Amino acid sequence: MGSNYLEKTLFSILCISLIHGNIFASACFLLKYHICIVNNLTNNSNPLTVHCQSKDNDIGYHTLRVNEEIQWHFCTNFRTLFFCHFWWNNKQAVFYVFKDNVSFRILCQTSIPGEARQTCHWAVKEDGFYLAFLDAFLYRKS
Repeated sequence: MGSNYLEKTLFSILCISLIHGNIFASACFLLKYHICIVNNLTNNSNPLTVHCQSKDNDIGYHTLRVNEEIQWHFCTNFRTLFFCHFWWNNKQAVFYVFKDNVSFRILCQTSIPGEARQTCHWAVKEDGFYLAFLDAFLYRKS
């Protein structure tokens, strides 16, 4: 058992760790993402209740009044997916606010030039949910 065996063993352990996302998830070597959800419902409306989570992280329940927001950040592990459940008056909706794929990487805008962090900024309005793209709310999820 020479150094070649040791190198192959270490390489195998590294590959398995990468596949499971353990190294990248804990050290955050990959692109960082920031999620922001803001209540843009009309003034004097009832609060918006939001519960967001992924397989590994539960952001919890939040009650947002008009113009209040929740935010969190994370590192991707090639399979990262966050979904949120929204309640307002007698309406409710559930959908992905982040899925680690090309569409979300394109739609989430760079926060600070030169910084490896993307922001997915969601606005909740009476007629739907909007994802900001280049400072304009272009994508609508209703």
